[in-house]
Parts: sequence; C-alpha cells; structure tokens
Amino acid sequence: MTEKVSSRSRGRSFVGLRSPVALLLLSVIVVATTVVGCHKAEPNKPDHADAAPNAAAAKQSLDGLKPKLSELNANFSDLRKQVEAIPANFPEFGDVRAKFYSSVEALGAMGAKLNWLSDRLDTAVREGKPDALATVSEDIAHTYEELQQAERTRIELVHALSPFSQQAQAAAAPTFKTVLRSGYVLTATDHHIEQHLLEFLEDPKQKVDKTTWFDFDPPFVAGGGLELDKEAFKAQLENVFQILKAYPEAKLEIGGFTDNSGTAAENKTLSVACAQEVKNKLVGLGVAASRLVASGYGSEHPLCPANDTPECKTKNRRISVRLTAK
Repeated sequence: MTEKVSSRSRGRSFVGLRSPVALLLLSVIVVATTVVGCHKAEPNKPDHADAAPNAAAAKQSLDGLKPKLSELNANFSDLRKQVEAIPANFPEFGDVRAKFYSSVEALGAMGAKLNWLSDRLDTAVREGKPDALATVSEDIAHTYEELQQAERTRIELVHALSPFSQQAQAAAAPTFKTVLRSGYVLTATDHHIEQHLLEFLEDPKQKVDKTTWFDFDPPFVAGGGLELDKEAFKAQLENVFQILKAYPEAKLEIGGFTDNSGTAAENKTLSVACAQEVKNKLVGLGVAASRLVASGYGSEHPLCPANDTPECKTKNRRISVRLTAK
C-alpha cells in the first residue's frame, strides 16, 4: 500500500510541471544525468591524467619484486649446498634433486623477465597507452605470484631435504658399534639416539627424570606428517627395539613435538598421533605395549624457540624418547 501511494505521488509531481520554468529545470536535470551517465559508461577509458598514478603504482610493484628475487636467489644458493652434499644416487633422492634444479632454472630466468617488464612499463608510460599499461601491470602481478610460488617450493624443498641430509651426515659420520647384553651387534651413527640411550641405561649415576630426552633423526615430511618407512628411521627403530629387548626393565615415554604452525589444539592432536604411530611400530617389532607411553606435547618445549624459519621449524618437529624406568 505504501509503495502505491509513493508511486502516485511521483506521478502527480511530473504531471504538475507545466510552466516553462519547470520544464527548463527538468531539461537541466535530464542533461546533467545524461552527462554523468556517459562518464560512468566508459570506466575503461581513463584519460592521460588518470594513467599517471597507475604507472607509479606499477613501477612501485615492479621495484618491490627485485629485492624479493635477490632474497630467493640467496636462499636457493644456501639450499644448493645441501643438495650437492647429498650423493645423487641416494635412494628416492632423484625427484627432490630434479625439483630443486628445475626451480633454480626457472628462478634464473626471472632477472631477464624483470628487465623485460621494466622496458614494457617505460614504453607504455612514454607513449601514453593505458591499455598497454594495464597489460604490463597484470604481468607484474602475475610475476609476483610466481615468486610467491617459488618461495613455497623452497620451503617444501627444505622439508624434503632434511631426511636426506640426515642420511648423508650419518653415512659420513663415525660409526658407533657395540655388542648388547643379548648378543646383538648394534651399529649406529656416532652420538645419535642409540648411543645416548645406552649410555644413560648403563651409567648408574644417571637417574630417571622428566627432562632428559633423546631425539630420533627427523622423520617428518612437509605438511607435518610422519614418514616412518625411511631407511634411516627404520634402522633407528630397530636399534631402539634391540636396546629395549636387551634391557627388559627399561620403559619409555615416546613424545611427539611440533612447530607453532596451526592452532594449539591441532598441534596437540598431531603430536599425539605421531607419538602413537611410533609406539605402534615398536609394539609391532615386539616391545610390550605396557612398557611404552605415547604423549603429545604440541609446540611446547621447542628446540628452536624462534619458530621463524623453515629450518627452525624443522628442528622443532621431532619424535623423542625418555626413560621412565631403568
């Protein structure tokens, strides 16, 4: 009912505009409306004055890409040292190695691309071509996305390289070798979890406490999951099983730890699941479940408190064990 009354009111107003003055005013309103409407109908045709701020913004964006590229090149240079320290014939390393060199090749072309974008931008501004300016601005934005993707790839490579670096270091490191009470000849990397665990068990001065942990080599992969089938980790699990077999009075708490990515609840859930998975592996090898406790600590007790770089976060994602009885 209200809408009908309003509509009739507007109708009476227009019908009532009979005087020449009123008609003149109406004409002015119509012309003004038409001018405004025409201006809005061509938003994609900015005049030369409107192109200036767009050019400045495009140049600022392009200039911002240069330090990002320099930082990426420096970070990939550091990664190269890790890649080249790992034997190319390492099992399963081929795909990671190929991904690294493919990324380096793509990154190497970025310097020339930035120069090309700079030339195109200068030409578009000099010749006053808004369409060309819009196109090069889109290409600059796309190049920014490419650099962002390169950084994501770098982070993935950091995580992927970690277990291979551990294996390479272990292969080059001095070997720890001993005969257990059971007669089993245990061979491991010097100063790793097996040696530390045995030294604690065999030293009567060492008392069980809640702060002495022994770390497995990092079994984590990108995304926070575990990859327990890696040969290095399987070897450590087998050695820990043999130690527990030789020391039947020993009991362990298996602790899962994460970095600070994600919420506290998510990290807690992940760390518990990872610790439980390692417990299940040891039970599967023959350790009584009653001798093992799986606990998750989330992002608590970080080895690298800053938690600010992929390398730092990798250190914090770990599986550790603590003797609860000896």
